[in-house]
Amino acid sequence: MPLVPKNPGGTLAEQYLAELGERSFLTLWSYVSPFRNQSFSAQGSEGKELCDMLVVFDEHVIIFSSKHCDYPTTSNPVLNWSRWYRRAVAAAADQLYGAERWLKQHPDRVYLDKACQHPFPVPLPAPAAMKVHRIVVAHGASQDCQAEFGGTGSLMLDNRVQGTAHYDTQRFTPEPFTLGLVDPTKAYVHVFDDASLAAVMHLLDTITDFVAYLEKKEALLSQRGLKVWAAGEDDLLAYYLRNTDHDEASPTFGRHIFPVAAGYQGLRISEGFWSDFITSPQYQARRKADQGSYAWDGLIKFIYEHTDAGKAYALRLDTSFTNREAALRIMARESRLSRRMLAKSFREMIAMSEPDEYRVRHTGALEDSGVQYVFLLLPRRKGETVAEYRVRRFEALQGYCLAIKFQQFGQTQKFFGIATEAGGFDALSSYDLMYFEGDVWEDNERELAEQASLHLFRNPVASTAHEDEYPEGNEGE
Repeated sequence: MPLVPKNPGGTLAEQYLAELGERSFLTLWSYVSPFRNQSFSAQGSEGKELCDMLVVFDEHVIIFSSKHCDYPTTSNPVLNWSRWYRRAVAAAADQLYGAERWLKQHPDRVYLDKACQHPFPVPLPAPAAMKVHRIVVAHGASQDCQAEFGGTGSLMLDNRVQGTAHYDTQRFTPEPFTLGLVDPTKAYVHVFDDASLAAVMHLLDTITDFVAYLEKKEALLSQRGLKVWAAGEDDLLAYYLRNTDHDEASPTFGRHIFPVAAGYQGLRISEGFWSDFITSPQYQARRKADQGSYAWDGLIKFIYEHTDAGKAYALRLDTSFTNREAALRIMARESRLSRRMLAKSFREMIAMSEPDEYRVRHTGALEDSGVQYVFLLLPRRKGETVAEYRVRRFEALQGYCLAIKFQQFGQTQKFFGIATEAGGFDALSSYDLMYFEGDVWEDNERELAEQASLHLFRNPVASTAHEDEYPEGNEGE
């Protein structure tokens, strides 16, 4: 199946979104400027733009609306802010609510092109299961905000400012460059500006990390009775990334949080959290350690782009988009820290591989995804055709995955295998993927798994590994 046609974006703002989306959410799940078909027939119809970018991944649907509005230059700063907010934020939020309604009411009438010839390729979750994240990207005010207050130009956050209090000069005194709750009577809308969008999407550049931040930020700012003020979205982000839940009894143990001291009714995050964070040794160590994790992103991209060339098979020996997307979604669900661990393990194994030696390695269940991975490097036999080798390798990968499933049945929910050539990095040219649910047996799977378990992993060598998000120090308190 050919690659899904992608819209690169018509405006500079859309092109920038496309670039960030490709980097953070990867090409299968982020689509710039999708269209809604308002006719029941696509024949001869012309779609209308639904939003500026749509990301669909599992139950998560992220809708972006990007507006670039020049900041007014009258002598009245309150009036300037009010006018800009109406055009850049309020209008974009209305587009988001409209797009959400359409996605829930007409999920089968969303297309990638204006002519409505290419349906949106990723299945949308059912409306009841859909977790929608609404994001306004408001361009045009950061430079004026920076001129007024210094810093990075990121707009201030204050959840006491709600709805029309942002712009109604008759009933309120709007605070220029201050964002609160766009409409407290409706679902939450995130607002990013020029300065903050890149910061958030570069530091949280996996779907898992990004969504976790959105959900926890929404819960924090929407909490009744809690007053939250932040000098900017980037300072709020730094506060989040510097704090981890250390309570082992907590459902968020080991994950980033927005801690609020017991008994306090407010949280104030002052200017400087961001600059202190990105210049800290801990952050620099994290950036260095994360570099290797992008090999995992590259592997996802390679498999997607080369399936039709016969260099990758996902789940079964076919090239359908459905199988490809389902398999790669498991890999893309991993957080940046998990990708760092997986990429390191896989690359170490490849580096040690000899052309005539097969190697197998499997991980324990990763904390974020609950997936156990099986990595297989299989040499090609002398005289064996490529087709024969690929079938044998696929069957071997299936056997190893089933063997692990048999040994771990009931303890791990998901098992995922990746197989490639033996003989080091220069030998790599193709990949096979395999996936099994860990809590059910299908057809004669159990018998095959028991046989595989008896014949494979006869002399396993166990080892342990630990990876700190901030390798050279603690993340702070």
